[in-house]
Amino acid sequence: MARRDDVSGDGPRNPRHPRFRLLILAVAWICGFAVSSATTFATSVEPLNLLQVTERANKIVVADVTRVTYGADTDDIPCSWIELAVVSGIANADAGDVLVIKIYGAPVAVRDAAGRLRRATVAGMPRFAVSERVLLFLTPASTKGFCSPVGLAQGCFRVRTDPRTRVVVAVNDAGNRTVAYGLSASDLTPLRLTPAESAVITSPGRAAPLGDLLDCVGKIRARGR
Repeated sequence: MARRDDVSGDGPRNPRHPRFRLLILAVAWICGFAVSSATTFATSVEPLNLLQVTERANKIVVADVTRVTYGADTDDIPCSWIELAVVSGIANADAGDVLVIKIYGAPVAVRDAAGRLRRATVAGMPRFAVSERVLLFLTPASTKGFCSPVGLAQGCFRVRTDPRTRVVVAVNDAGNRTVAYGLSASDLTPLRLTPAESAVITSPGRAAPLGDLLDCVGKIRARGR
């Protein structure tokens, strides 16, 4: 049965709904610090291959972005809320579910409970737009309700139809360049991948057919059970 899963458990004080940019980083909410009136965070991100991204994900979904909202949460932290209509649930979600994920940072100044303008951005987080389709590998929610794609850009795949072949493909925001990072043939042997599935990993930097990519993810998850 379809359900609504508000991962964040709260909502913005002053929601607004234009198209916007998101720049976010997990370290910000893990530390749990107060945000100044204008703060930008930057850090290097650990390269993750497809096996690592899959194994670290709490939820994996193919979903349409249906709404974006930003404002201050109940702790006066600038945040963005992304509403997702799940098309296909691969891990801990079902088709028809509605997920709302809370991400640290807001692309514009938002007012806290005292009326002060605050803005916080973090370099490296994927940007979202209403109506786009994505394949997301999501981290577990923190104690403050924050969530993000695993490995930031590496856990956010854009789903589109190749105009030449008409095949539905997926490319993450790192250009699929790290899907094979640190892997050897011996790492892939236990997965028993078909040639098409193997090409998803052994051809980094290439758009991956969505069906083959999801089949790979299924076998990676089955191996870990």
